[in-house]
Amino acid sequence: SERIIELRFQTQNELGDRVEKTLVAELMGRHSNIIFLNEDRRIHDAIVHVDESISRVREVMPARVYISPPDQGKRSIETAAAMLDQLPVSAAETSDLLPFFPTELHERGIEKALLELMAGFSPALCHEVAFQAGIDGRKPLNRLDSAEMRLLLLALQQLIRTVLAGNFRPNVFFRDAEQKIPVDFHALALSDFAFHREMPNLSAAMDLYYTERHLQNALAQSRQALARQVTQQLEQTRKRLLIHETDLRESQQMDEYRRAGDLILSLMHEIEAGAASLTRSAAESPDGLPLEVKLDPTRSAAQNAQRYYRRYTKARARAEMSERLLNADRAELEWLESLENAVTAAENLGDLKALRDEISEVGLRPASPFGRQTETNHSGFDDDKANGKARGKNGQETTAGVKVQEPGKPGSRKKKAAAQAKQRQIEQSRASAKGKPKNKAKGKGEKSPAALPPRKYTSSDGFTILVGRNNLQNDQLTLKQARKDDIWLHVQKMPGTHVIISSGGREVPDSTLLEAAETAAYFSRAAVGGGSAAKVAVDYCPVAHVRKPAGARPGKVIYDRYQTIIVEPKDPSRLLEKV
Repeated sequence: SERIIELRFQTQNELGDRVEKTLVAELMGRHSNIIFLNEDRRIHDAIVHVDESISRVREVMPARVYISPPDQGKRSIETAAAMLDQLPVSAAETSDLLPFFPTELHERGIEKALLELMAGFSPALCHEVAFQAGIDGRKPLNRLDSAEMRLLLLALQQLIRTVLAGNFRPNVFFRDAEQKIPVDFHALALSDFAFHREMPNLSAAMDLYYTERHLQNALAQSRQALARQVTQQLEQTRKRLLIHETDLRESQQMDEYRRAGDLILSLMHEIEAGAASLTRSAAESPDGLPLEVKLDPTRSAAQNAQRYYRRYTKARARAEMSERLLNADRAELEWLESLENAVTAAENLGDLKALRDEISEVGLRPASPFGRQTETNHSGFDDDKANGKARGKNGQETTAGVKVQEPGKPGSRKKKAAAQAKQRQIEQSRASAKGKPKNKAKGKGEKSPAALPPRKYTSSDGFTILVGRNNLQNDQLTLKQARKDDIWLHVQKMPGTHVIISSGGREVPDSTLLEAAETAAYFSRAAVGGGSAAKVAVDYCPVAHVRKPAGARPGKVIYDRYQTIIVEPKDPSRLLEKV
């Protein structure tokens, strides 16, 4: 059978006599097995034991004589070749040719019928026959007209002759023109694969296929682990961003507190003792806006004014803090989104290692030790008694025995000291991580994937186009390696990579600019990771107009005097790749 491989070995027994051993590999899906035989073809042992309780026809147990799996009743290629030679291939009617296939297969599709009929035919080979005939492989045999049936049998006959003549052309087939991700290999040059590489022999084809598949599997696992880490941090950062946006929005009421305090002070002489509110129309208000102020009837006008001023001071401090945190959140979000894009675009383990190094060097931002600032009452006046609150020790407000933090104030000195100590510990940990030599934790003899240089392409006009693989490399490429008169490109307002056209002091033609912009779009979020943007805006300018803000994350730059070009993302593998 085509699914049984026998490997024979010569060795010596205990007496020094030369004997032959056989290793049988039965490749039959869930019934697969590996069986070791002695010189008499008796079973030494097997991976899977099959006794009579499982099969009365064929036992696979030690000391039993090995019996091959039952024949599947398929037609050999030699028999098929003889039958095809005798068929009237010039016959005008399908009925004259259809008998080549058993009656029970007449309602099957072409590919399924060939798979059930022909010994040694894989699904890929069955598809090749249908493809060579120019017929949909799913079309049932009994629905083929005479011309289609002749084409099918001629294609089958030609393929069988190729196999019988030993005219093999081993090939590895790839997903795209870059030939980095193999999808299959075969002893024949299958026609339905646009991207393939012919190999000197089948062993070389198998070696390339399985080596690359192993690397791709390792890459996929490493990418998934790193992507999970970045995604988790992205989710946390987006949550923090939303919280700080809400805090900033809520703190905008601070001007109302100040207006309320000003109004109370300006009308102190008019406020009667025990008054619960103060109302002024737009005409009566000092700033021309209507205002209603709630008062604490148990306190004086001056005390009520001071309470509003304290609220104003706390709200202003809260707004300033929220603004700072919000800016930090936005910077972190932008960096993490660029990391996410780079992880998706990574082509090998070296790319992923560089991204892990970047994360290790920069450090992921820890959650705020103080957490979210609690909300305040925004009614304009918090009536302690009306809200069921009482003043606790040290002026802390309590509700049902639970302390409520005032914005900007920790619950106690101990809490504040603990939080500050935790923050110092985090900062010291990050600082020590930066100071450690890279790869120090690697074991002896353990090698890390080498960091790769920027992707390098050549435009149709002969200009070198460099593409950064990660943020650290983007900084190196743009700020240190590129010349001032080189052209810098980046997709507009979304994560992407830095692209440099090495001008060499020459004027860059429009065709090269277009190809570089299409490359920048291809390595951006618009195209990476399932993006489907038809058109993408790409900004470009001389490197001299690109600079890095102080303290900015890797890959973050600002630029001016730029122009914008609208392009479609295109795979740069169509360009001559030098690295």
